[in-house]
Amino acid sequence: MYPESVCEEDVDTPALPGSFERGNHRLLLLEEYFLLEKKKLLEDMQAPRRWWVPPLWKNRSTESEFYTAMPLLISGDPDYFRKCYRMTPDRIEQLHALVEGPLTKGYLTREPLPSRMRLAITLRRCVESAFGVMASRFRIFRRVINLKPENVDFVVLASCALHNFLTEDECYMNA
Repeated sequence: MYPESVCEEDVDTPALPGSFERGNHRLLLLEEYFLLEKKKLLEDMQAPRRWWVPPLWKNRSTESEFYTAMPLLISGDPDYFRKCYRMTPDRIEQLHALVEGPLTKGYLTREPLPSRMRLAITLRRCVESAFGVMASRFRIFRRVINLKPENVDFVVLASCALHNFLTEDECYMNA
């Protein structure tokens, strides 16, 4: 029924409708033309960059939280400052004295952020990150805690201790 061996020369393959033998290379040229036109349209649609520094950041030295709220908090009630930053103003000054050198940047193309501002941003991000981890692990932090403020401190401390206990690799119980 089938020959034992068939050579490629023996097989007569018909030309496919989109092949070059039939003269349909015009379709390929049209497709290439439309792709080039599409590329030109997409390049024209991209908005050029309008500014090097966004206008929001131009007034950072006068309107940012560090320059407006931080001096008021430091000169105001130390207890309220402790609630916001979880440390006293003196402690922040001690921290700044320790890390001022590594946080100070040189002037390259724009004015760098002061080291005090970089420290405040870093501390705030650390607290937000830690709170996010705690909220993802313990449901009590996902809503308003209806306890007295002094008891909330105990809940936070207990949650931190439990989190640290659960993340350690050591096993304290023998099975």
